[in-house]
Amino acid sequence: MKILIVTQTFPPREGGMQSVMKSLAIKLSKNNQVIVIPDHKVRNFNSSNNVSVEIIAPKLPKIIRAVFKRYKIAKIINPKDIIICDSWKSIASIPKNISNMIVVMAHGQEYLNNNKTLRINEALSRATVLIANSAFTLGLVNQQLNLPKLEKYIIPPTYSLPVDIPIFNKKPNQKVRLLSLARIEARKGLSLVLEALVILKEKRQINNFHWDIAGEGPELNKIKMLSRHFSMESNITFHGWVDEKRKNRLFKKADLFIMPSYQDESSIEGFGIVYAEAASYAIPSIAGVNGGMSDAVKDKHSGWTVDPLKPQNLQNTLKDAINHPMELKRRGNLAKKEFIKYFGAEKVFKDFMKIIKLDK
Repeated sequence: MKILIVTQTFPPREGGMQSVMKSLAIKLSKNNQVIVIPDHKVRNFNSSNNVSVEIIAPKLPKIIRAVFKRYKIAKIINPKDIIICDSWKSIASIPKNISNMIVVMAHGQEYLNNNKTLRINEALSRATVLIANSAFTLGLVNQQLNLPKLEKYIIPPTYSLPVDIPIFNKKPNQKVRLLSLARIEARKGLSLVLEALVILKEKRQINNFHWDIAGEGPELNKIKMLSRHFSMESNITFHGWVDEKRKNRLFKKADLFIMPSYQDESSIEGFGIVYAEAASYAIPSIAGVNGGMSDAVKDKHSGWTVDPLKPQNLQNTLKDAINHPMELKRRGNLAKKEFIKYFGAEKVFKDFMKIIKLDK
């Protein structure tokens, strides 16, 4: 029996779903033959990850990649093989005359467009199992689907996050260390955070702080410009893209993770792996109220949730978090406990294997 991973999202491209599909390929390959059929070239995957995964990548224009994939899958598939798709769109690359188990991942915003309801139902009518990354995403799926036979489950997409990260005994710091790590775009809410911090600082309503911002994206230059305009350079360090080693150092120093995302037209946070990653370091988060973030960040428990489009609410939340370091530590420890219980890589992968009936 083989496992075929049919995906439009895979390394070396970066992103949440790329991380999910990479982690599944690695973990599944330990006990199964795994073939990944991506949309683009993949180099050095096996040597980089110390695994044995076959990659069949098309070197063709986008318009005919699905045809290439269908041809390749038809040649190699056996009746007991399992197919895993990164989204409903990838089902178009699977031959229509097969009856294999098809597992589809659902991650949120691909279900926001009601104009695609017919296409989504047609594609998923061929699927056996749908795995949503949050209760919010499953709700979006249920609004779109009329497929009573499709099995649906929720598994957090934290397949790459180990539980064995220790809680660090941080030295008392005169500054509260804030951290944001994301693709820097409007819906992440970081420019709104900056404006709120400027007001709180001018009014002397918050303790001294330093904000590390890691990542790149279309909103980065705007935030840098605002930082200069409001003379906040001494409070903010822009790190740009960071590798795993530098990211680990930033998490070790941080007291509070900040990314109060909101829905921006058809773009929304279906879950937010980075909140769970922060929790694995015993760091509480300030998240938004839209999307699936409430699965990862429990308001008044393991962090704070806020609507960043309401400036006074955002200011109050930032003030509450930054001015109470003992509360930061308390919620961080609770976040770590939540992470161990619900989000550790081995736990969620075990749930995944049970659903696809390979848990024996």
